[in-house]
Amino acid sequence: MNAPLALLLCAAAGILLLAAAVFTIAASTAPRGITSGPAVDVARGLFASMMLLLLVLVVALAWGIGTGWR
Repeated sequence: MNAPLALLLCAAAGILLLAAAVFTIAASTAPRGITSGPAVDVARGLFASMMLLLLVLVVALAWGIGTGWR
C-alpha cells in the first residue's frame, strides 16, 4: 500500500469515528435541551478535529492523484 492511500484511509476512518462521537453527544444532549457546558464544548472540539482530518483527506487525495497513486 502506498503512502497517499494509507493516509487517505486513516483520515477517512478518523472522520467516521469523530462523526459518530459528535452524533452520540448531540443525541444525548439535545433531548434535555443542553446547549452549553462541557459536553457541548467536547462536541465542538471533536467537530473541529473532524474538519482538520477532512483537510488531511483532501491533501492525501491531491497527493495521490499528483503522484499517480505510487
